[in-house]
Amino acid sequence: MYIENVNTKTIYFLRHFVIMKKRKKLYVLLTVLFFAAPLLGQGKKNSIKISGIAAHYVSKKRSIDSKYKELGYYSFPIDIGMGATYFRFVNNNIGLGTGFNYQRGRQSSNISGNQRFQFIEISIPLLLQKNISLTEKGSLVFTTGIYGGIMILQGVQSVGSSGTWYEIEYLDRIEGYSDDTHFLDIYFDVGYAFQIGKKREIACSPFLKYRANTTWFNTHIEKLHYGVKLIYTFNF
Repeated sequence: MYIENVNTKTIYFLRHFVIMKKRKKLYVLLTVLFFAAPLLGQGKKNSIKISGIAAHYVSKKRSIDSKYKELGYYSFPIDIGMGATYFRFVNNNIGLGTGFNYQRGRQSSNISGNQRFQFIEISIPLLLQKNISLTEKGSLVFTTGIYGGIMILQGVQSVGSSGTWYEIEYLDRIEGYSDDTHFLDIYFDVGYAFQIGKKREIACSPFLKYRANTTWFNTHIEKLHYGVKLIYTFNF
């Protein structure tokens, strides 16, 4: 009877000891996580990037009579846009970003008659950025990712035999037209960033975008378009 009581007390003590050890480890782990979170936050950096964009969409047009170029045919249009992106850096060189992008566009087509288009694209990017320091104030910046958004057609004109452009009111007369206007672009740029203060920098970045899916507008333009960005960055 006495031996049984001793064994019972021993087992209870061992169980209690193991539980206390586990609790102690849990308390230590929670303490580390609690104090490590602010430290991790201090190690990370944030930045806001404001971009001015000049972009060119590549037409699928066939060769055309030179007289149409003189009449306002968009032979090599360059259009402006803007973007705002927030980046969170997981270390000093690698950051993840998202934001908002607005881009105007113009393009001509003679796939089905001589036509010219005006449109805008509104999109949200998901980006990965890599910085490589070259000098104390200068660095190479590589960015890749995707842009998902919608293309909004603002106007379509056709040129008549008299040489005047008129608005096409019935969009079903446009070759390939449909409501399929959502797009997904694969994005890449490489640029040079120069620090102009403790928290500010400017950069110039040529870029490429490739349309991963097909919209009706790809009847008239290529999937690849390109341009250049001028970027102002505020780090905090």
